[in-house]
Amino acid sequence: MPEIKFLLDADMPRSSAGMIKSCGYEVEDVRDIGMCSAKDKEIIEIWLMG
Repeated sequence: MPEIKFLLDADMPRSSAGMIKSCGYEVEDVRDIGMCSAKDKEIIEIWLMG
């Protein structure tokens, strides 16, 4: 089964990450990886590479 990872956008409340993690999924927050002000296209490109 493929691993599901979520990338939390800056417009989402940080508490969303906790709810997602409690369901057993991996979550990264754009605010924690230095991409808070990045455009969606840039975030998607970087996320897909990593």
